Amino acid sequence: PPISDVWVLTGFCGATPLTCSNYSTWNKNAAYSAPGTKVVHNEKVYSNKWYSQNNTPGLHDVWVFEGPCNQPKPSAIISEETGINVYPNPNTGNILNVDFTTSQQNIVVHIYNSFQQLIITKVLGDGLGGQVIVEGLIQGNYTITIQTNNLVKSIPLMRY
Repeated sequence: PPISDVWVLTGFCGATPLTCSNYSTWNKNAAYSAPGTKVVHNEKVYSNKWYSQNNTPGLHDVWVFEGPCNQPKPSAIISEETGINVYPNPNTGNILNVDFTTSQQNIVVHIYNSFQQLIITKVLGDGLGGQVIVEGLIQGNYTITIQTNNLVKSIPLMRY
């Protein structure tokens, strides 16, 4: 596992890692009306039990501490010579980062499902990479293809 769709991740051994980049930073002026909304405050993840506005996580009963942030190191390096990092992978959040160590031209990211059907195309343009919104992807295995003027590389992406 996890090479085919036969396998499904059902959990982690020990505590579930919480990645800060998966959640918005708490804002005292924002209204958090939906119970269970997760936010980051002081490198910790909290969820609200009920409507909250201007109640600081960690100081008010409306917020439940979910756990400390686990800032993952970039993973899924396609190859050392290309200098591409795709993270977090496995992915549970709404964002997938694609970073290059050197500036590239005409960066395009394609995400295919396990049937090799194109699901997402994101044009990142020129530069050192960017972010791809993946919130609509269901659990499963995908293939990411990254194209620039100089290369085309594919890697697996696991979503849970």
